[in-house]
Amino acid sequence: MKLLNPLLILFLSFSSLSLSDEDYVFGWSQIQDIDLKTPRGGSTKGPAVDLDLTLSPAWKRLQEKGIGKFEKDRRAILAMMGEYRVYFDFMETMGFTEGYSPSRPYQSWATEFVTLVEDKKDFISLQHILVIFSEKEDGSLSKPMVVKHWRQDWKYEDRNLNEYKGLNKWTKKRYTSFAVKGSWSQSVYQVDDSPRYQSYGIWDHQENLSSWKSKDT
Repeated sequence: MKLLNPLLILFLSFSSLSLSDEDYVFGWSQIQDIDLKTPRGGSTKGPAVDLDLTLSPAWKRLQEKGIGKFEKDRRAILAMMGEYRVYFDFMETMGFTEGYSPSRPYQSWATEFVTLVEDKKDFISLQHILVIFSEKEDGSLSKPMVVKHWRQDWKYEDRNLNEYKGLNKWTKKRYTSFAVKGSWSQSVYQVDDSPRYQSYGIWDHQENLSSWKSKDT
């Protein structure tokens, strides 16, 4: 299986790099009573992957000279499409009952496809789909298990956002055109298409990096 190198997937915890046990611990050094070096994993394993480390055509299009900021933003969003190896890390940090001891961290990985749902210039929708192959006891591979994952919608100069108020409650908030000028909103939805989080921010393009940083919402 060949996976594209995710040069443009930023701040989404996507990676094409392998993780070793020594690299696993990313924080929570105050927890002393559980083993952080050897996380638990799933009961199955998948085949080895062949990582494609060449520059993607989408990345090359983003580096073209003479394109405007709006089009460069669009190309950065569209460049997220592709095939990726993704990691899932779960770590308990505290308990709410007396004498509770956190479980060992859990880590698994899968392949994830990011596909285009809709592109209307100032609106782009990308769907994430997990595609999982398991290795059977005889060494053969299972049929792919396809799982709908989350969706991200991007809208240019979006004045109407959902803001989370706690306890699964959301409210509509309307921003001024001045506040959202030049920005893109990112709306992320759960597997059941309910809202997960939403904010707006400005894309920043450097020579070898394109990033989007959200405002506080």
